[in-house]
Amino acid sequence: MPAGPADKGAYARSLCAVVEHWSDGEETRRARVGTAQLTMGPRPCDYVCELWDDLTGTRKSVQFRHAPEVLQHWDLLVRAVCWADHNQPALPARPPLRLPPVFEEGGKECISLGKLCVQAHGGFRNWLARQGIEPRFPGGTGSGIVPAQLFADFVERAL
Repeated sequence: MPAGPADKGAYARSLCAVVEHWSDGEETRRARVGTAQLTMGPRPCDYVCELWDDLTGTRKSVQFRHAPEVLQHWDLLVRAVCWADHNQPALPARPPLRLPPVFEEGGKECISLGKLCVQAHGGFRNWLARQGIEPRFPGGTGSGIVPAQLFADFVERAL
């Protein structure tokens, strides 16, 4: 893939992608779970990507160069996601686990169930129930908390 300053290539001024969750059988109800916004920098073929997802929030890539002879939007999008999430043009062997915001409670790293998106909250609560695990409600917290390791186990095993 050409990458030098003198290279010429096909480019897009901007590109937006939206990821939505469509409930089974209901084409009218959907929830936005992620977005990617690519913007061309001061030179053609230089881009910056801003990603947002409902689990980890917003992150922004460094400026990267993508100058193919023929532009394929999916290829540009995949490279942009790699730059925003991993600061490199390709995925690592296994992407790192991304946890929701973690805080310390009683000497353990915990997460609040109320900080999870609706889909993750429902799936995680069901998984906890099948495991026979109840969230804790210290100090009258409304949504409950669980050790962050439980959520990591859920993501690695159940998903």
